[in-house]
Amino acid sequence: MPDLEETRRQLQQLRDEYSSRLAQRIDEIEAGLEALASPDCSHDDLQHVFRDIHKLSGSAGTFGFSQLTKQTRYMEVLLKECLDNG
Repeated sequence: MPDLEETRRQLQQLRDEYSSRLAQRIDEIEAGLEALASPDCSHDDLQHVFRDIHKLSGSAGTFGFSQLTKQTRYMEVLLKECLDNG
């Protein structure tokens, strides 16, 4: 069983890996949001962006990015309303 320091080191490594991919994930979501403004946008496009934001919201909270979680939860609510209202 790993000791406390080893566990902390592993958790920090996971957080660092998450952080290193965060900018790319946000860029992908921004591109998806911009694509929603297109007249060719479909319900599937909206669902895809919603899922990406939902996953980001949950994982951000797991890794301690509470402000990002708040912002993405707000976006999630707005997109959910769009999905529910067609």
